[in-house]
Amino acid sequence: MAWQQRTFAVVELHRLAHYPVRAQFAALGAQAAVRAIARVAGAYANRRATKKRAHVFRPHDAVAYDARLMSWNRDARTVSLWTLTGRVTVPYVGRPEDLKAVDTLPLGEADLIFRRGVWLLQVMRPAPVR
Repeated sequence: MAWQQRTFAVVELHRLAHYPVRAQFAALGAQAAVRAIARVAGAYANRRATKKRAHVFRPHDAVAYDARLMSWNRDARTVSLWTLTGRVTVPYVGRPEDLKAVDTLPLGEADLIFRRGVWLLQVMRPAPVR
């Protein structure tokens, strides 16, 4: 839709695509649609070369999660992730310093990525408030 309409800015793309995408994918929640639209806009952002042809997303491309799409149970070391088929709760592991960061720091966004046949959740710290 972004390529067909030559609309690449996130706000304009949101206005163009939000309701049609939600209608086409009935199980897609509003926040998931917002994240998907932002992902498409990000693929075209600040890259003139990418605006010369349509971007092709892979079937196992990264999925961006924010606090509205995931929740943490730090005591049980699990994270609950929103999916099209409902929430899934998965255990998490990491190096001791990573686990300490998850236990003590506020959590921001995370990307669910597929690498070498394994799904990984890359957690990012929230940006400091200025």
